[in-house]
Amino acid sequence: MEKNAGWDGTYALRVRFSANRYSLAIRQEVCAVMALNMLRRWLNGEDITSEHGWIDVVESLTA
Repeated sequence: MEKNAGWDGTYALRVRFSANRYSLAIRQEVCAVMALNMLRRWLNGEDITSEHGWIDVVESLTA
């Protein structure tokens, strides 16, 4: 099977960051950028987890 031939599967990251310090708009933008980064990494055949500086990745899920 070639890379990314199937679109089945679910990928998720559980992250932790100080939500009280940031506005709703900033939190939404951070989540969107992280989702796009996960997609980019998956399309390039890389592991979807990566360091995000001030955001701690607590758990990586694949189903």
